[in-house]
Amino acid sequence: MTDSAPKQEPPYGLRMPPDLKERVKRAAEANNRSMNAEIVNALEEKFPRAPTWSEVADFIEKAAQKLGEMEQDQEWADASKALLELIDVLRDAIPLEGEPESDPNKNSPTTRSLAG
Repeated sequence: MTDSAPKQEPPYGLRMPPDLKERVKRAAEANNRSMNAEIVNALEEKFPRAPTWSEVADFIEKAAQKLGEMEQDQEWADASKALLELIDVLRDAIPLEGEPESDPNKNSPTTRSLAG
């Protein structure tokens, strides 16, 4: 028999001053969520996740496209081409979501080219 229930994170005991606990409790009630959800939300806001490499590459690609649309001279065209080349380097050097990460201690040719 397999367990199809979602796995939960193990509990983490958190000690906090009583006045802070009361503020969290009031905020949780006001936002119609548990104290745990309120604390997680506050921590997510304070410590946002880093963008994934594919998000960074997509951002650079969009910037390159906009730059390409604004091509006014050779300098603009060269900058657009450089951004597109950077995307290729990033995609080769850094695994996308769902792909296994390579050994961070391994110095691949692509990693060396990123380092300079």
